[in-house]
Amino acid sequence: MIQESYHTRLDNIFSKCSAVKAGTVALIGGAGVLFAVGITTAALLPGDLSISNSSIAFDTGAFATVGDSTSITGSSFSAKVGGADTATGFDKTGPLGPGTNPIPGNFTDTGDGFGITVNAQTSHNDLTADPSPSPNDSTLFSLGVDMGFDISNTSGVDTYDVVIKWMFDSSVTASGLDAYSNSEFDLSVGSSNVFTDITADTLLGNEFDGNLITDPSPSDPTDPYIYGGTVTDADTLLFTLALAPGDMFSIIGAYSLDGEAFEGSTSASFSSFLSIDSVTKHGAAAIPEPTTMLLFGVGLAGLTAVQRRKNRS
Repeated sequence: MIQESYHTRLDNIFSKCSAVKAGTVALIGGAGVLFAVGITTAALLPGDLSISNSSIAFDTGAFATVGDSTSITGSSFSAKVGGADTATGFDKTGPLGPGTNPIPGNFTDTGDGFGITVNAQTSHNDLTADPSPSPNDSTLFSLGVDMGFDISNTSGVDTYDVVIKWMFDSSVTASGLDAYSNSEFDLSVGSSNVFTDITADTLLGNEFDGNLITDPSPSDPTDPYIYGGTVTDADTLLFTLALAPGDMFSIIGAYSLDGEAFEGSTSASFSSFLSIDSVTKHGAAAIPEPTTMLLFGVGLAGLTAVQRRKNRS
């Protein structure tokens, strides 16, 4: 049980709940939670919607790699602002310093958003030669990323339904006597909290959303769990924020990746994109114009005169 004392899991910053699955929209607002099919139409955001504090950055002190066999390749932060795509790459040396925000500005269009792509791997094979290793006899990769933005409705009369889309694809693999990877993303959209959390672990067992994965046909009925191999999770989730005049919501995401090899190899790949999918405006109730009221009054007077004639006859 050497590995157990070295497993470092970043604490979740949100309460965990069941995710809204693909093809649905969770409506978040005073009316409660409703579900409907989402429709995407690219357009300039209304002037009444204010986007602020758009950012994505590494956690301070959360980026670490140990060992020559450890590599981080094909990895980047990405953003779409005003329909224009940008990307900032990083590798095991972590060229982006903690707190560095590569997003060029706040979002202005539907479809705008940000994402992260990570590919990491490591291996280590000293336990076979040294059955009593020191705590440094391992290789590892670890990183944490925070991202988010605020959206406000500055209108005095109009309500907006803003659909937020989150797409992700996550995979972890572990092999050998003692190796593991854990990939976790926690997302808070208004009052709704969702997550993906997968682990491949050759010693302690694989996990999906915090639960050990069981083998439907275990070779040992007393130990029905799966150890090592590949664990995956992927989905597209839609959330609708109902912004009444003066409302403000925060969209916050936190990603953590943690992998270590004592005797064996492990790898992880993760891609995610969080964006403003669509906006629907709901105006204030129409107020009758003076001409409409005049015609209504004339009609009402006519009906009254007709009724009086009937009464006399």
